[in-house]
Amino acid sequence: MKTVLSFLLVCLVVLMRAQLPVANFTYTVLSNGQVDFTSTSQNVGSFVLKWQFSDGTFGGNQVQISHTFPAPGYYKTILRIENASGFLYDSTTRGFTIPSCVSINEHTAQPTQVYPNPCTDRIILSTASAEKPEEIRVYGTDGRLIETPQAMSYNEEQVLSTAHFVPGFY
Repeated sequence: MKTVLSFLLVCLVVLMRAQLPVANFTYTVLSNGQVDFTSTSQNVGSFVLKWQFSDGTFGGNQVQISHTFPAPGYYKTILRIENASGFLYDSTTRGFTIPSCVSINEHTAQPTQVYPNPCTDRIILSTASAEKPEEIRVYGTDGRLIETPQAMSYNEEQVLSTAHFVPGFY
């Protein structure tokens, strides 16, 4: 009886020492919607990494991977750690924003000023271009579209009321 108990105790200690994988990763948002991901997961060993992107696509099983998202906005990426049979051991999710960018050439062609900064009840949009902007969008710092104001009369300056905005960064 003592031998069986010792054997069970040794097995229990060995099982407790076995370290299961822990999913983790870092990311860097680059230009044109590209994001570089690096798995910093621990105890991966013979387990398989699987990347899943919220634009509906999947990545490979590499430690480092790049993915290009189709448009500006808020996205999530999931890193899963599975065994060879597809059993999930751990996963982690990170969210990030792909910003919309204006190239230097576009900005030079139609310089636009937005002021005052910070604002309290209004924002003034001023442009040297003779053309009316096609669309104005206000985004939160988390990438959410806050408002798309209706077209306003245009004579080099447009006033956008922000009095109804919740205080924050936009």
